[in-house]
Order: sequence, then C-alpha cells, then structure tokens
Amino acid sequence: MNDAAFASEEWGADAEMPPWKGREMPSFAILGLVTLGILTAGILTLSSVFPVFPNLQPVATASASVGTASTQTPTQSTSARIAHSALPPAYAIAVSSEATLTGLRSYLLSGEDEFHAGWAKAVAQLRSEIDRLREASSHWSDGEDLRHLRQFETRIETLLREQGVIAALVHSPNRFPGYRLYREDVEPQLHEAERLCEELLATLLSRSTEANAGTIDILARLRASLRNTSTDIARFVELGTRISPDEMAGRVVEMEEIATLLSEEIRRLPPADGEVARRLHAAVSAMTGPLDKIMILRTQPQWDYARFVFDEKVLPEYRDMLVALKRFEQ
Repeated sequence: MNDAAFASEEWGADAEMPPWKGREMPSFAILGLVTLGILTAGILTLSSVFPVFPNLQPVATASASVGTASTQTPTQSTSARIAHSALPPAYAIAVSSEATLTGLRSYLLSGEDEFHAGWAKAVAQLRSEIDRLREASSHWSDGEDLRHLRQFETRIETLLREQGVIAALVHSPNRFPGYRLYREDVEPQLHEAERLCEELLATLLSRSTEANAGTIDILARLRASLRNTSTDIARFVELGTRISPDEMAGRVVEMEEIATLLSEEIRRLPPADGEVARRLHAAVSAMTGPLDKIMILRTQPQWDYARFVFDEKVLPEYRDMLVALKRFEQ
C-alpha cells in the first residue's frame, strides 16, 4: 500500500490537511456520524436519565399533558402552567443536557458548522429549561432546596463553559499541541537543516580531498538521517501508526549523534564552511527538544486536547449534574 492509500485509509482522502481544519467528509461519513449521535442519545437516555428519574413519566406520556395545559386560563398560577407543560422541568433539563453532549460530540468528530449549530441550539434550550426550573422555585417553601438550586445552576454553568472551550478548540491549532509544535518548531528547522547540509556537502565535494573525506562522509550520513527523520516525523504526527514511538526516538537519536560528529569537524573546516556547519548543528539541536515533547504527547490522550477535555471534564461533570438533578425530580 502506498503512502497516499495508507493516508486515505487512516484519515480519508484529505489526510494531508491539518487535523484541526474542517475537512470535507463524504456523505456516508456524515450519515454515520448522525446515526452515531442518535444511537448515543438513545443509550444515554435509557441508561442515564430514566434510572436517575424513575418517577418521571416517559416523554410520550408527559407530552399528553399539553392538551390539558391548553385549557388553563390566564388567571391560573405560573406553577400550574409549568406543571402542565410538555415535560417536567427536571426531566427537560436532563434531555436538553444530553442533547448538548450529542451535538458537541458530533461537532468534535466532524467539524461541520451544522453540528455546531445543533449544539448551540441545545445549549439555548438547556438554559431555557433552567430558567423554567428557577421560575418554578419561586413557589418552593424549602430553603435547602433553594440553596441546592443555586449550586446546581453553578454546576450547569461550569458544564456549559467546558463545552464552550471544546467548541472553540475544534478549529484551533491549540487542539493538537503536538501538531502545533511540529509545524512551528520542528518542520522549519528540519527544512533549514536539510538546506544547510546540502549546501555544505556540495561545497566540500567541489574541492574534495583526503583531508575532508571524513567530513563529507558525516554530511552524507546526516543528509540521509535528516530526510528519514523528516518523512517519519510527518507520518508519526499526522497518522500516528506508520512508525512506532521507539522507532521515531531511534531516528532522532541517530540524527543527534551524527550532528555531534559534525560539530567535532568544525575546527578542521575553513572559516566560511565552519560557520555553515555551526548553523547546521544549531538547527538540529533546536528541534530535538520539541521532538521529544511530540513523541510524549503522541502517546497521551492530551494529543487531541478537545477530546481530552470532553472525556475527562465534560462527561464526569455531566454525570455529577444528573445526580444533583435528582433532587428536583418532584
């Protein structure tokens, strides 16, 4: 399998685009994402919402009360109108909060604006349901319930703030910190090192002697090492499966060792050539630190920081919120 085919299999036909860009996706992929969202919504609703709210009516039964609500007169109390709305406030909050997760997950996976719009709509609906619960609380007589409601509202705002962070990261270079390191600190230095290596090698070959034969050999090896490193680090960063972390680390060590040999040759070179060799060694040295960080990040969940925040912050906060919501079931 050639590189293009491999990239296509791993990421799709546009595998060379930066991961944070909103790539075009085939229609079957969008359909798959939508299906995933629907299935996820169903699973979460059945496994999370109903156990937390065992006394709440199912959606169909609760919706049946809409007809009764339409018979209420304008003089009836706000609490009466809320009690006969489509869904009980606590249940509606559970459903709306689940919708924010489904919408955000879809946007995180696809990067498509339509999924962002769906998430934003779900957030607005959740805020509306919180307002409805707050309105209902004006008739509560238990101060402890009122205190817990204030804490619950703070919890919801924290959850939505974390979701907003994820939404902002989807198309940001900060979503993939390791990829950003590669683009900003490694790739330019690699290209500069390759250019300087070619320049110095061509210069020494133009006046090749027995005296500079050893330096020419070192430069030839360094040129090959730089090319291999350039190819492999790009695959390692963008695909993460073409080369293992140990193999990538071996490439970097080899490159550093050859560059060290070159630094020992500098004093034997004419001043102008020695200056090029020093710049070449500096370029190699400048990228070794970022390369080490990239190799560590590539094996960690923080590689995709948006997904990391979703899994490690948003989901736990969502589960805690559902537990806290149980107090307002009635």
